[in-house]
Amino acid sequence: MECALDWISKGNIDNYMSLHRKDTNISELKTYFNTVIDWASGVFTDVESEMCGLEWGQFYELYHKKPYNPKKVSEDVKELYADSYIKNRRGVFEYILGGKTDPICLMFVCLTRQQKNQCMQNKHKPQRKKKFQTVRFVQ
Repeated sequence: MECALDWISKGNIDNYMSLHRKDTNISELKTYFNTVIDWASGVFTDVESEMCGLEWGQFYELYHKKPYNPKKVSEDVKELYADSYIKNRRGVFEYILGGKTDPICLMFVCLTRQQKNQCMQNKHKPQRKKKFQTVRFVQ
């Protein structure tokens, strides 16, 4: 309920509540909430755990007039989820909605040249075999 109020009030719940204090039902709130959820479900056909808690009301206000191809969106989500350099998987959804123009949403993992070289050296080092001792229990 608080989430729906936040969405419909655009973050100003107190003002919305004072304007609607004499309303006898919540049909406006319910309709808006369902509209946002239906829109998001139509754009993103695959449900991911990172979708929970995102600002879907704000996304709806910003992007609902733009047409999306759910099949293409699904492919984009899967491709971005598979990218190991993306640090913020929650940002994938806003990145796609925004036309894939704001990579800041994704927070890429950036390594310095020295870090990359160290990773490559460690990758190609032969792994040492660990010696295990046999322990016997005597009863």
